[in-house]
Amino acid sequence: MYTDPLFRDMMDVKRWAIVPTLRKQSIAEHQYLVMLYVMDICKITNTALSVPLLIYAALHDADELHSGDIPTPYKDPGTIYDRKGYAKRYKDKLTIKELDIVKLADMIEAVMFLIDELKSGNKKVLSILRKSSKEAIDFAGKLDMKEATSNIFDHAADYEGRIE
Repeated sequence: MYTDPLFRDMMDVKRWAIVPTLRKQSIAEHQYLVMLYVMDICKITNTALSVPLLIYAALHDADELHSGDIPTPYKDPGTIYDRKGYAKRYKDKLTIKELDIVKLADMIEAVMFLIDELKSGNKKVLSILRKSSKEAIDFAGKLDMKEATSNIFDHAADYEGRIE
């Protein structure tokens, strides 16, 4: 069921628990943007979009409804946080390539959020932004999706113009 009332609570679960940010981002916002980046990556790389891929992208952090934001380096891969299995039921239907696309989209979304923070004057995110950008580009290179990632980052220049 997609319309579990619990999903509305995703608007209240904040990301970036250990990073000082000027603007709070919810997991609902993050997952929505990840889904959009998945669509971009698929279009740029001529990869077919599937319903399970889009739903998984939209729910990939559903486990944080119960745990709150757990920074990636500290997440225990053996712990099941998604008690209702919302993300898992779609994750299990995906290919390795599709899972990598979601992971890359997740990394891109983090970089874009950090760019927004930096452009808003938050210099505290600069080192995290540099590290995250490098990790995203390196991961994209391993997937042969560096061009797709660069295209998305290049469009950030258009976005920056709307902020100033």
